[in-house]
Amino acid sequence: MIDKLIIAQNYIPPGVVVPASGPALTLGRSRDLLVTISNYLIIFSVIFAVIFIVWSGISYMMAQGGSTDDAKKKLTNAIIGTAIVLGVGLIIRTIASLITQQFFCIGIFGC
Repeated sequence: MIDKLIIAQNYIPPGVVVPASGPALTLGRSRDLLVTISNYLIIFSVIFAVIFIVWSGISYMMAQGGSTDDAKKKLTNAIIGTAIVLGVGLIIRTIASLITQQFFCIGIFGC
C-alpha cells in the first residue's frame, strides 16, 4: 500500500507541463545576474574594440604614405565605441547597486 502511495505522488499525467523550479529571483540575485551579463558583454566588446584598433593600425601602416583617412576613421570609431561600452557598463553597475541599495556599501562601512 505504501509503495502505491509513493508512486502516486510522483505520477505526472501525460500532456501536463510541469513548470521549471529554481531559486527565487531576489534583488540580490537579480543584481548578480545583471552584473554577470554586463561583465560578459563588456569583455566581448573590449576584445572587439581591440581587434578594430589593431586593424586600423595595420591599415595605417599599409597605406605607405597614401590616404590614411580610412584608418584614422576606424581608430576614432573604435575608441569612441570603447568609451561608450565602458560608460554603459558603469551605468549598469550603478543602477544595479542602487536597486539593491548597496551603492554605499564600500570598504569599512559594509552592509
